[in-house]
Amino acid sequence: MAQGANAYLAAQGSALRAADRTGVTGQGLLQYLRGGDPVIVWITKDLSAPRTGGCTWLLADTGETYAPYVNLHCVVLAGWDGDTCTIADPLQGRRRVDAAAFLQCFK
Repeated sequence: MAQGANAYLAAQGSALRAADRTGVTGQGLLQYLRGGDPVIVWITKDLSAPRTGGCTWLLADTGETYAPYVNLHCVVLAGWDGDTCTIADPLQGRRRVDAAAFLQCFK
């Protein structure tokens, strides 16, 4: 994700850069937001537990079988105000969600 974002930013002549922060905690997300940085996050579409479907992928580099989540969804975490988070959701637009539910799903 970061690599693609950086290629786009460079092509646009922007000095901005994206960084992969895999493993960041909820507190870490809050610190980025306080610093004025929106954060792209993977959550589930309905803020529920991840679900797998009937398909699997064979990973060429390891030979492992991987069952992808069917409700995985990418949004931008744009704000955090007490008990609610604001996300920019490409499917539902800008919306507010319960912070506890968001954090549970984000883990």
